[in-house]
Amino acid sequence: MTTTGKTEGERSMTLLKINEVAARLRVSHDMVTKLINTGQLRAHRLSPKVLRVSEADLVAFLEAAKRNGCNTP
Repeated sequence: MTTTGKTEGERSMTLLKINEVAARLRVSHDMVTKLINTGQLRAHRLSPKVLRVSEADLVAFLEAAKRNGCNTP
């Protein structure tokens, strides 16, 4: 995943909605929720009903998946 034009600090501050993460990964909302619930993808709870994933955490997840030889989550 390329994040051209953003510094590491900017990526870590960018928070994505679950549906935005799902679109980037090309999976369902439920799959992203499962990845979060199983601890594979880090998320931040902003309120009892609001979860966000930092762009930096998404990049780290994708890099780990790539290192492990996974093409999809």
